[in-house]
Order: sequence, then C-alpha cells, then structure tokens
Amino acid sequence: MIEIELRLRPNGTLQYLNAVGHAVRSSDEGFSPVCAAVSSSLRSTARLLAATRGIRISGEAPEEGVFRLELHSCSFSRRGYLRGVSSTLLQILNDLAEESPNEVQVEIR
Repeated sequence: MIEIELRLRPNGTLQYLNAVGHAVRSSDEGFSPVCAAVSSSLRSTARLLAATRGIRISGEAPEEGVFRLELHSCSFSRRGYLRGVSSTLLQILNDLAEESPNEVQVEIR
C-alpha cells in the first residue's frame, strides 16, 4: 500500500507531500503498474517544480518507498502555474487511488 499525505495551501497549491510504501501485485511477480505510475508522477512533478524559476522546493527520497516534497516559496508570477501543477498531480493521485484502492491511499490535509 502506498500512503500519500498532501497538505495544500488555502489557494489549493501544494505545500507538502509525503509518500510511503509500495504497491505490489503477487500475480505480476511483484511489478505494480500503479506503483510505477505514482513514482513517475511524484518524480516528474518534483523535477518540474525544481526547474521552474520563481519556485523553491526541497525534497528527498532517502530510501526505496519514501518520498517527501515541500514547497518553500512561489513568486507571484508563478502562482497560477503552481495551481495548475498542483491540480494535475492531485487529479492523477486521486484517480490512481480511486481505481486501485487496495494499492494507493491519498489523504489531503
């Protein structure tokens, strides 16, 4: 089970994300497309935000199955962009949790 905790700012933008766990299907000899989708979505979002001028983040993936991301600041000119990125990530994660509730759990605070 992948447990994902998201904290959003009042304007709907990502403030903090913590993901822990794995989704493993025994019928696929341990490979889980859902786990791969979550990992890819989180990694790509982090790289996209890290490369965006006016947005400052920190994060870590200290071991397999653990991922953290924190948004420290966003310039005024990038707030709309950050809302779009945050909404897209949230939609992806919610879709995966809805389609595979035994593999992904999303909690929004």
